[in-house]
Amino acid sequence: MNVLQLGPSDWSADYAVPDSVEWEHNAYPRPTGDGKPHRYTVVIVTGAVQLSDEDWAKLQWLSDPYTVLYVPEAREQLSLAGQTYLRLQLAKPVNEEPQKLINDLPSKYYFGQSGMRVSPQSLMIDDQCVQEMQFHDEGHLILNVDTKDQWRSLGNYRPSLYIDPERVIKFWLEQQSTDDLHLRLRAFYSPLGGDGDPAKSFIIDMDSPQEQELPLSPEEAGRLTNV
Repeated sequence: MNVLQLGPSDWSADYAVPDSVEWEHNAYPRPTGDGKPHRYTVVIVTGAVQLSDEDWAKLQWLSDPYTVLYVPEAREQLSLAGQTYLRLQLAKPVNEEPQKLINDLPSKYYFGQSGMRVSPQSLMIDDQCVQEMQFHDEGHLILNVDTKDQWRSLGNYRPSLYIDPERVIKFWLEQQSTDDLHLRLRAFYSPLGGDGDPAKSFIIDMDSPQEQELPLSPEEAGRLTNV
């Protein structure tokens, strides 16, 4: 993976960089002798950098949205064109220590990322607290439930989700409720060939509006049974 760092101090001189990461410090714009554009897997802005407005605009075509990171105080040190680049690329502020961020790059920003949506039709409903159900469409299920103000299981998802080794998986949970209803997803980690260990379960809170990383270290591989 190609990582471009823009800023006064070269992080690769102060921190360890994984072998799979090609670190480039202020190596932009590059000579175009072969005529091929040089794309960046991740762009990290750590401070003031002297780039023309045209170069900032061209960098948009060499990096993908959601793959641009920046140190919060660096934003105000950039030109208007630099700040516009961060906004258009949906850049995220860096909240962790540099070494941890660098270590996590291969597992979070790898080539070939994809997403999937688990259909509510894959949910096996527990009818003990579900009073009424209706499929609004193939992507939405309407439930009328009475949990008597207790945590109750609404059902189990039939499929399991495979987790690649050295990769991070994220969940984005969608729900709407008309009453004071709180939902959560409980996921069980099970090694391949196993039935799952109740001691290795994770609660994913549906009240959170943000995507949530599954709390598994990237080197673990297996599948998840969602409850």
